[in-house]
Amino acid sequence: MNIRYVMLGMLFPALVSAETVKTEDVVVTASRIQESEASVLAPVEVVTRDQIEKMELHTVKEILELLPGVDIVSYGGRGQSANFYVRGGKAEHVLVLLDGNPLNSSGIAAVNPNFIPANIIEKVEYIRGHRATVYGANALSGVINIITRPSYKNHQELGYSYGTHAAHDLSFNNSVAITDSDVIKVAGGVSSADGYNVHPLPGLNDGDRHGYKNRNLELLYAHTTDAGIEISGSYNYIYNRGDYDNSYFSDWGDVHETDRNQVERNIFNIGSNYTGDLYRYDLGLIFSKNNDYNYPKGESLYGPSSSAFKVQAFDGHFVNYWNILEGLRAGFGFDYDNNVLDSDSNTYGTKFGSRDISLVNRGYSLLSKYQDEVFSGEASVRIDDNSRFGTKTTFDVGLGVKFIPLLAVSVRGGTAFRAPTLSELYYPSTFGPAGNINLKPEKSGNVEFDIKGGAESFAYYLNGYQNSVKDMIAWGNGYENIAKARIRGLEAGVTYDFGKWLSIKASADLMDPKDRKTGKDIPYRSRQTYKALLRGEYQNFDYFGNYRFASHREASSGSWLPSYGTVDLGIGYTWNDRVRFGVKADNIFDKKFESQRGYPSEGAVVTGTVALKNFF
Repeated sequence: MNIRYVMLGMLFPALVSAETVKTEDVVVTASRIQESEASVLAPVEVVTRDQIEKMELHTVKEILELLPGVDIVSYGGRGQSANFYVRGGKAEHVLVLLDGNPLNSSGIAAVNPNFIPANIIEKVEYIRGHRATVYGANALSGVINIITRPSYKNHQELGYSYGTHAAHDLSFNNSVAITDSDVIKVAGGVSSADGYNVHPLPGLNDGDRHGYKNRNLELLYAHTTDAGIEISGSYNYIYNRGDYDNSYFSDWGDVHETDRNQVERNIFNIGSNYTGDLYRYDLGLIFSKNNDYNYPKGESLYGPSSSAFKVQAFDGHFVNYWNILEGLRAGFGFDYDNNVLDSDSNTYGTKFGSRDISLVNRGYSLLSKYQDEVFSGEASVRIDDNSRFGTKTTFDVGLGVKFIPLLAVSVRGGTAFRAPTLSELYYPSTFGPAGNINLKPEKSGNVEFDIKGGAESFAYYLNGYQNSVKDMIAWGNGYENIAKARIRGLEAGVTYDFGKWLSIKASADLMDPKDRKTGKDIPYRSRQTYKALLRGEYQNFDYFGNYRFASHREASSGSWLPSYGTVDLGIGYTWNDRVRFGVKADNIFDKKFESQRGYPSEGAVVTGTVALKNFF
């Protein structure tokens, strides 16, 4: 990345006369620059801090379960491994950002949403559909931006909750506005649970419980200059240790074993942005050190039956737009991704390589957007230069027409690709099939239409899409390019606000997730998903009800998992705007189901919470 262009981009706002845009519906995920949600062609959902607090959400997984188009596959309760799929794409097809900078990349393919705590989060922005020309390789199915940077206001919260399976959660989120343009945030927490038997094998591991421990910390400072330039820096530490079952029946003797997965992430994040009438930009730099260990419970991290996966990642991006004509913006962007797999990485003593292994990707994009009262459009092209796979070109184009406030129509199309990760390429062959250095990148083509509209208290949408992926990487005889996916879907949703006392949001997702090579469904994708959320406040009370239904889905073994539906309920009371008492019941009817074959749900979970707020 050429630092001269970065510095020019940061200095340019001081040379132009512009008024910083500040609106309540600003989102930054779609184009990496601040813009109103209404101006974005792609479907966007936002989860706010207020919703996280009053629904007592503890992890990103719990947040994602509320969102349309998201399937969750879980290997247990909190602190356990979990995957999520957007529009039927793989977990690796969803780009997860922390304050606009990527958490998953060529080194870390997918982010476990169970490991990221919700107590540090101010807002989550979720956009469906590919955004590869803006963000690069991993944004095939969608982008999730976890925003921890607070507004320039004082906000303090100290909370404790206790729930089923001896689940303890102590968290704090404190932001102090030193001045109108300076804010400091200190947030963090500790949580643990005794857990339950996440993988029961009758007669072998009866009575086992698989718990977890989590610690997290965030330190953040943000400053906005008189010219409207915001500069921020943060440090995040995430530690999660979860037990899991590694027992099995065998003709040579049954094995009863509990293993542990321990993940440690140190993340340093720097950002700067500016939004004005004539010019806007966004700059981000992130460095993360990520250690992932698996080992038998009671043994050391580096024992003969242990594995270690260590990656250092550095990512940077710069994107900017000029307002060329009324309603027309054009600009360019570039980003840099360098992931290094440490030579100490190994599985059962077999190393990934004799030296550090790195993958580097450089991306260059041209971007344009247009919007007036009736028409909107976007077009972009991107060139990626990958150190292993050479040059790849992708594009995106879209057009929208707003006929009346109750009816707007748009169509979009484009291409994307995803390069194999370090693990997929170099996973060592210890006991059988492993990584494959001959893998080819996945290639994707996407088309979709969106119909949406609304009035002051009502909104709706209807979306249709088709996403085709060639050379999809899957586990066969090791990692192979064996799948050719074609995923079609329809999405519908409605929101109605009756006032402060009740709002309703409902969505329906119908999907046909086909592997065109086998003719079968892609495993663990629900053909039908329905979600409904009711929330409201009356006097000092807040309350919610949440319903989720997932249809039957094909498991990897060729069998089918049955459909299920769950209901969550919660209520809270706030005294004097200082103390909140809350109780909620997830899966209140104790529905028994599996999202992953052999891993039953946690069942009904009841949690009580007390939180102290707004100390000064």
